[in-house]
Amino acid sequence: MGRSGRAAYPAAMALVYLVEDDAALRSLLAEVLTDEGHTVVVLRTVEQLTSQGDGSRGVAVIDGWGVDMRELGSAERQTIREISARMPTIVLSGRAWVETAQREDLGLVALLSKPTDLDALLVLVGQTAAALA
Repeated sequence: MGRSGRAAYPAAMALVYLVEDDAALRSLLAEVLTDEGHTVVVLRTVEQLTSQGDGSRGVAVIDGWGVDMRELGSAERQTIREISARMPTIVLSGRAWVETAQREDLGLVALLSKPTDLDALLVLVGQTAAALA
């Protein structure tokens, strides 16, 4: 078991680029991912992520954003596609558009509603890392 008390799962460890604007959630996610053995690069904005070097060996876990709570705008949609073209990407969002957006259309590994099941997120990150190995 990891320090978090969660049962260990058979998965590879990943370099995780974590983008979350909420400081408390960012800290929690970074702690949980680190406790499970992942290396976490904490970023506050998507712009910081897009300016990072080649992330092809990493996994992006990003907070879903947008100017509209109900719809994902074309600019946000394009940015998500650009990130997911560079590296496997998991989007977490508390916005209503998460219910109607299509994971495949955005090129995502997963599109998860907040609050997110941390165990499910850990499994997704581990499986994605294993696929990169």
